[in-house]
Amino acid sequence: ARAPARPATATAVPPAPPTQQRVLTTDECRARDAVVALQQALADAAIAAAVDRTLKSAGAVDTWRYYDDRPELARYTIERELARNTFVVTEDGVEVTDAAARLGALEGDDAYLLRL
Repeated sequence: ARAPARPATATAVPPAPPTQQRVLTTDECRARDAVVALQQALADAAIAAAVDRTLKSAGAVDTWRYYDDRPELARYTIERELARNTFVVTEDGVEVTDAAARLGALEGDDAYLLRL
């Protein structure tokens, strides 16, 4: 008796080589360096505490005015941050399933997205 034929095995295909990234412009390098410097500064506990104190010292009116004067922050959050980060958006205590669409509909009204 003959042994049953073995099924053909698939050959492993190596992954495609990484695509080359373009060279950063001088302005992009400066921006990247500034972000890295800010990250390092915020990692310093003393600086983080000072930032925290400054933010906590602002009253509610100042906080709302800050966001009212910067509508681009809402657009950025809706267009970029919701997709990039994990958020749970609630309205009247109920989770909103399509947060970007709901927040987009509220844009311009008296609606604020707060990170708690």
